[in-house]
Amino acid sequence: MILTSELIKNINSEKIIPIVRCNKLKAIPTFLITKRYVDFCADFESAYLELISGIHDETTKARPTVGKNLFEASESPIAICNAISSSQYSNPNSTGTVEFDYENNNGCFVVGSGSMQFDLQFSSASDASIHMYNDPENIEGIALADGVRSFSDITNASNAFDYTSRARTPNSDEFVIVVNKNGFF
Repeated sequence: MILTSELIKNINSEKIIPIVRCNKLKAIPTFLITKRYVDFCADFESAYLELISGIHDETTKARPTVGKNLFEASESPIAICNAISSSQYSNPNSTGTVEFDYENNNGCFVVGSGSMQFDLQFSSASDASIHMYNDPENIEGIALADGVRSFSDITNASNAFDYTSRARTPNSDEFVIVVNKNGFF
């Protein structure tokens, strides 16, 4: 069957594979440029194999090799910087003193590990105070320790303080008591 541009426009081009043969001018009809066709002008055997593969909807070309997974952890400079940065905002020790800038790392800092881990979240309140939140999943509650001047003043953290608010705003030199979901203070 001879195909014209009018016929090829009105049919499902997946069901027809046009064949170009004996084309001495090496010109492809303009309506075939964007379609799948088989050119028999140069190498008959490879063109015939391509036609048979097209009829059976199989490919004769080898699939390209699978490349690197873009979603796997990479050693890019940004990934390395993020890993270094995140280690600056955690301290696995359960005792001691830590200093950190709560305005970095989205106001998050991790203290402790395992069942004694506390994911802490802060934001700025003023020059002399901060906001502290019980939003992280492993935090059960936070309380402002009114009247406490040192750690030794805290003898019973479970009953003596109010843990009902989502946020507390301690001033400099004030204590906040945090309890995690495992019951550790």
